[in-house]
Amino acid sequence: MSKDKYPNIEAERARRGLTQKEFLALIGYKERETYREWIKYLKEND
Repeated sequence: MSKDKYPNIEAERARRGLTQKEFLALIGYKERETYREWIKYLKEND
């Protein structure tokens, strides 16, 4: 995944007014832990 494709996924989620649960459903993830790991990976590889 390109690091500049999703530079700040949390900001995008907030901009759309979505909860983490709603955003997970939108992107096709079912567990928050997967989401947290994805965010952690993106931050570490910034």
